[in-house]
Amino acid sequence: MRLGPAIIISALIALGAVFSVLAAFGAATAVERASARIVAEALTRAGQTWTGVETDGLQVILTGRAPSEAARFRARATAARVVDGTRVVDGSILSECYV
Repeated sequence: MRLGPAIIISALIALGAVFSVLAAFGAATAVERASARIVAEALTRAGQTWTGVETDGLQVILTGRAPSEAARFRARATAARVVDGTRVVDGSILSECYV
């Protein structure tokens, strides 16, 4: 008869683990979306409309064709003002570059 409580306790622990994993994924998605939104809004307010914003975990990746190196630098600096600068990755390219 002691097998019943052991099964119930094991099931509750497993259920708790499943809920923990779901909560972690939900929190990570929420952080990614919030980071992308606030960086995109800051870039738009700063007139850096050429930039695109993607997220990968905690990284915020700037994409797009920069009209100049100065514009690229300003976009990165703007993003670094709203999220930690170490999280910002410049994935943009210069319009002046020829492949």
